[in-house]
Amino acid sequence: MVCPVCREKEVVVYINKQLDREVWSLHVMCTNREKGCEWQGELNDINNHLGNSDGCQFDNVKCSNECGKMLQQRYLTSHVETECPCYKDMHIHTLMPKQWFDVFLVKTWKSTRKSVLFRKLSAHINVGQQRYLTSHVETECPYRKVDCQYCHITGEHQFIEGEHKEQCPKLPISCLNKCGVGSLPREDMEAHRKECPLEMVQCAYHNVGCEERMTGKDLEFHKWRNIYH
Repeated sequence: MVCPVCREKEVVVYINKQLDREVWSLHVMCTNREKGCEWQGELNDINNHLGNSDGCQFDNVKCSNECGKMLQQRYLTSHVETECPCYKDMHIHTLMPKQWFDVFLVKTWKSTRKSVLFRKLSAHINVGQQRYLTSHVETECPYRKVDCQYCHITGEHQFIEGEHKEQCPKLPISCLNKCGVGSLPREDMEAHRKECPLEMVQCAYHNVGCEERMTGKDLEFHKWRNIYH
């Protein structure tokens, strides 16, 4: 290997295994986070998350029928079964005489498994696509309007579940001191910390030289110890 600084060609490079392990164990978020994926984990696991069909449903993949379309993994099955022009049942017309159109029955997609006249197949597909669109708009679209279940403001789903959730004043959270208080609205947490027995506080006599810090529950004992000793 050539050194990038001195250009020496006979350079032996050793891998720092400890540093390598530390890097691969770093906590990361999915690269599709802006699309809605909430996966978090170690850097070492992100390739497994992105690299298989059971992983990130927001990752872009090619249609498995090779129609050329790129779409998110979570839409692939629906695309293949209801939209893709390369779906194998769609090629039946290459083997079918035109006079059979009114008598030949074909199976529709897995979602219904109905039999319809071939000439009505396109109309049937359009109905299926419309149903899929309605379902997407109502339950999947990141831009659909929803209410925050805690403070009840209305906004786009991706905003409510993302940026807003990180600062919602009514969102129930647990005390960071792990004192046992949970499901407390975020806006009340500051007041709780002033009373929390595990919150770190200064000695009441810090203005006259005592620099010790202790939890709230130990404050009285600390004061007693300084007074009588």
